[in-house]
Amino acid sequence: MENSNTIKITCKPEHLESYFYQKMASEGGNNGFAKSLGIHPSTASRDKTRIFKLACQVVSEYGLL
Repeated sequence: MENSNTIKITCKPEHLESYFYQKMASEGGNNGFAKSLGIHPSTASRDKTRIFKLACQVVSEYGLL
């Protein structure tokens, strides 16, 4: 993987997770989140904590492209 085009994220994964929850709530809540991912709202409700936690750990570790 080429790292020269990566934006390093310096905040903690917990701060990213909080930010993503706030954005999700302001842009359609659980139903909007499910629709944007192409999954059923009940699946999003069950799995969003795990999805956000894992995504934030990955972004914090590897940055953004």
